[in-house]
Amino acid sequence: MNKLAEMSEAEMKLLPYGFLKKYGSYIHFLKRMESDHQLQENKEHKGYFDQVKRLSRLQTDKQKQHKTDRKQSSIGDDDNVEMASLLREEGDYFKRQPRVDMTKQNYNFE
Repeated sequence: MNKLAEMSEAEMKLLPYGFLKKYGSYIHFLKRMESDHQLQENKEHKGYFDQVKRLSRLQTDKQKQHKTDRKQSSIGDDDNVEMASLLREEGDYFKRQPRVDMTKQNYNFE
């Protein structure tokens, strides 16, 4: 077993300075890896973190149900699209825009 990984703060303070200077970065690395591993385990618990990480704010169950109901109602009858509803009025497409008469424009602001 690794004694450095299981060492308490009080035991570390009793170590000689030369030992701490030599192995101090290794001890800090072990502690950082342990905390990173704990954080990763917490994030992976039942997938809760993936469910809330992109939310701007947390919602109650009632708010979530209202949101899903609204989404379902908007999906409703959109699948019944007819060709007549997609056609535009005659002559509306590529209709020429009125020309601007530049002689009537006055850009003299004096």
